[in-house]
Amino acid sequence: MKQVLESGLVLRSLSEGIQSDSDNLSQFYMDVFREEGDMDYEFIGGWTDDLITGNHPIVTADDIWVVIDPEHDDKIVSALLLIPQTWRYEDIELPVGRVELVATDKDYRQRGLVRQLMTVAHERSVSLGHIMQGITGIQHYYRRFGYAMTINLGTGVQLPVSAIPKLKDDQKPKFTLRRATTEDIPNIQKWESYEQRDAGLSIIRDWEYELNRRSRNTVITLQVFIIQMVDGDDVGFVSVHMDQIYKSLDVWHYIMGETSSYLDTFDDVMRGIKSQADTFYADLDDDKYPVRIRFDSGVSPAVYTIIRKLDNGIVRDLIYTWYIRVEDLPAFIKHIAPVLEHRLAGSGANRFTGELKVGFYKLNGITITFADGKITEVVASAMTQYEGDAALPYDTFLNILFGHRTRREMAYVLPDIYSNRKAEILFESLFPKMRSMIGDGIG
Repeated sequence: MKQVLESGLVLRSLSEGIQSDSDNLSQFYMDVFREEGDMDYEFIGGWTDDLITGNHPIVTADDIWVVIDPEHDDKIVSALLLIPQTWRYEDIELPVGRVELVATDKDYRQRGLVRQLMTVAHERSVSLGHIMQGITGIQHYYRRFGYAMTINLGTGVQLPVSAIPKLKDDQKPKFTLRRATTEDIPNIQKWESYEQRDAGLSIIRDWEYELNRRSRNTVITLQVFIIQMVDGDDVGFVSVHMDQIYKSLDVWHYIMGETSSYLDTFDDVMRGIKSQADTFYADLDDDKYPVRIRFDSGVSPAVYTIIRKLDNGIVRDLIYTWYIRVEDLPAFIKHIAPVLEHRLAGSGANRFTGELKVGFYKLNGITITFADGKITEVVASAMTQYEGDAALPYDTFLNILFGHRTRREMAYVLPDIYSNRKAEILFESLFPKMRSMIGDGIG
């Protein structure tokens, strides 16, 4: 697609086939992010190359847009892209459009270029059947495009390397790590599904791509290791991000199957990760070696508990979240209705018949109609402040819908979040606080 903007700049997708757009996009991103002080700017170039060269299993040239200045040799001045993903709401698949790598040259800002790029990205996302969009980004900015902050993102746990329990003289490891191969993918998928069984939100990953086709020099390159009993079976896996420039040591996945546990494997797994890091960072001076292991927010709560009980283990509150956009709330709720009906069965609102009206202080809201515990209709409704059974400002309903916070937790910060007794019972039944295994989402 191609649009000539009022300013004379041109917005177009890479599918237009302009070679300079593909040739220059990685460098454009690196230049912008370097100027903004982003430590990962060099690895962003490798990530971009993976996404634009046809190596990615899902992203196409129709999912990547640039704005160019024809008066300056078609210089790229703004860009973003869309990464189609599949998430799950319990066992219901959610087609999701992840918006990423949003950047504008500093000399072209405040011209509405990101808004125009967002518009075409949202249109493309809808055409692909995406029921929602998500983005990880800077504070507050994406609210102006209809996004709300919900779903945990970032590091929740840090373990100083010095706190890793050491083997005693008479002790031998019970588990070791070995590099994962293509043959391990069925087990990786099985273990991941087993771990996701109690997650409200999870993500479906392409592990063949992660193991074999992602470039080794990107901001999200993973080294995947199988957790193996000494002289025995494989029981789980870990994925680790390490790099020589910023000396990071990040655990993105630590997932156990049903034949072992975190309690049993933790010490050996941490020692195994440190051993891999010792090899990877062998040429570094001691003062440059990573001092802590950071864990992604999708890691099991059991890991948090174990680290909390170790000397010097650090567990902190998550301070950041995904930005999520759900333009058509009635359609989304209809899509996940089987999960909501299952939650309602046997709850305090078992076999509920009636309406739940949720207002948003904008003279609008949604009405969910139930008959004998089944959702029969969900519609957008005109609604004054006092008509609803509940009222929530600033798109905070998404926090409740995705199990990020309960209504009561939200009301501590925003006292104008209201619910009557019917809504309170229905919210507690339909939208319990849920664990998210989306983490950083990997694109």
